[in-house]
Amino acid sequence: MPVEDFTTYTEIEEITDIFSVAANKIDFIDAPLNESSYVYKDFGVGHFGDFEYLITFYASSNNLGSSASFCGCAQQNEITDFKSVTGDGLYIHLSLAIGWSSIQIVEKDGGVIGSGDYDNISFDTPYYLTVSRNGDTYQALIYDDEGRTNLVNTISITCITTAFRYNLAVSTYNLYANTNRHITGYIRNLDLQIVANPVFDPVEYEYIESVDVTITCATDGATIKYTTDGSEPASDHGTEYTVPVTIGVGIITLKAIAYKAGMTDSDVVSGIYTVVKAWREVIKFDSPITKRIEFDSPITLEIEFDSEVNNG
Repeated sequence: MPVEDFTTYTEIEEITDIFSVAANKIDFIDAPLNESSYVYKDFGVGHFGDFEYLITFYASSNNLGSSASFCGCAQQNEITDFKSVTGDGLYIHLSLAIGWSSIQIVEKDGGVIGSGDYDNISFDTPYYLTVSRNGDTYQALIYDDEGRTNLVNTISITCITTAFRYNLAVSTYNLYANTNRHITGYIRNLDLQIVANPVFDPVEYEYIESVDVTITCATDGATIKYTTDGSEPASDHGTEYTVPVTIGVGIITLKAIAYKAGMTDSDVVSGIYTVVKAWREVIKFDSPITKRIEFDSPITLEIEFDSEVNNG
């Protein structure tokens, strides 16, 4: 699956230039513990229900002072740093001190730090995580290889079930006034496991004949549901797409969604298709014309006269 393009995220840095943002990687360099800085993206209200994503973490041994922490990825409903969140959130943290480091999962419930779990890791070593929330279970599978075949540990907590709007790719803690507490490292290759949006072919337009619309999804194994009655399709609502959708005479709003187990559903996409059947008839009249002709749809009318017609 495609990884997130961090250059499409919004970068907020309170004081110092601590982030180096590239397409698939964010370096944080001497990130202080006492700043409110983060890189985020708005996915829309309630986007993150149950989810699964892949991410790579790295912590450098070149860290200054005593213990420091940093949010590597988070889902929440406020655009702010970890400390300032007053609602709910789910977080992956790097916590470092002289001689040791760990990956933690933590929740915030109504702004209060709740349950958490951690696993000690090595400095200067990339770790490959598969992070998921399924119902009230939040967990991270930690691997030491990019293919995610060698499982190092599993950390898990019972968590809140709030649906979230924002994804914070990175965020400072902003917990302490001690400016000597810094952290250096990176995250990269964040794959939010979101099913690709369905694509209509042909696209919405005004047609003069009925049209067969093909719906495709770039995510292998995804199921597509669609509606033509204006309702919102979902995994449990709509018609499963198997053959092209025929749009007849009229104005039809076609909506579709794609979904796959273990991944976040696609957005609902829609298109307005207008089909106006064209009529062309050759009609011969004897004059004068007295007959009234009515049609159910717009027509092109060609009239031929056998004799002169007086306008009076």
